[in-house]
Amino acid sequence: NQTHQEKPAQKMVPNPTVPAPFIDKISIVVTFLEADASDVYKAFWTAIDDKSLFNDTGAKAKGGYKIAKLLNLKSTPARVLFQLKYEDKKAVKCRLEFNPRKLGEKGLDELRAVLATLMDGGWEYVIKHGRITRIDIAVDIPNTRPENYAILPQQGLTTHKWAVSGKLETFVLGTKKGNQTLLYNKKAKRLSQKQKWLGKAAVRIERRLRHPTPYKLSSLHKLPNPFKAAKLLKMPGPPALEKKPYMWSLFTDSVSVRGLTAALALLPAERRTAYRKHLELCEHELWAPDQIWAKWPACLAEYKLDQV
Repeated sequence: NQTHQEKPAQKMVPNPTVPAPFIDKISIVVTFLEADASDVYKAFWTAIDDKSLFNDTGAKAKGGYKIAKLLNLKSTPARVLFQLKYEDKKAVKCRLEFNPRKLGEKGLDELRAVLATLMDGGWEYVIKHGRITRIDIAVDIPNTRPENYAILPQQGLTTHKWAVSGKLETFVLGTKKGNQTLLYNKKAKRLSQKQKWLGKAAVRIERRLRHPTPYKLSSLHKLPNPFKAAKLLKMPGPPALEKKPYMWSLFTDSVSVRGLTAALALLPAERRTAYRKHLELCEHELWAPDQIWAKWPACLAEYKLDQV
């Protein structure tokens, strides 16, 4: 008898035509060890005298922390939100929130230099004792618009959508307290913020993960593909088992008016189940979650958030 040998799993080669994911925002909470608490407290109150580096924020930015400052880095107009909680002249924890893509390599190096003055080991301390409390991972699909897609949500999730002049601009799946999927017109958003945009419209699909697992910076390479949760569809023809094709026409008309979630909710249970199964097989040809996520290692290599 010949011994059966399993073939090793083939590693997916990233497709150069598929857009790459990027981190749009990350929030990290660092809890200080008792042995370091006094030193961090003293270092912060020494460093805060540099008004060119530590800019004031509004009261809302404190968010439960005693101190909130914006770090004014020289190489980029992007800012890092730094929050600190302390008790009895001891630092308890701090929180960092920033967009690594906007900071760029030089900005991230500046951030590392600032943290090295506040805690022993600087970024190494953040890696060791920090916890990711939120990470927004996004991908931009060029030359398309939100109305070209339908999103099939998991059952029971809340959905919201905003339209301008009858055209879908933003779709939000999930609540603010949990994970969310956002789909929106990036060009429209930029223009609404009075920022320049060259070229055609693009759709941004964003996954906002709160308290992700794993939560350590050193384990970001192990993060499961967040885009698997986003089912982006191109509305197909009726399912083969539909004996009344006109019912599908009525359903698609309902989708255009109410949205996919609300249209499904109006159907009898049996037909709703059949339609969902049919839709699950019809992902949009421009949506390739596995190929997108194959580029995640390159994204991490660019930011070096998991490295000292």
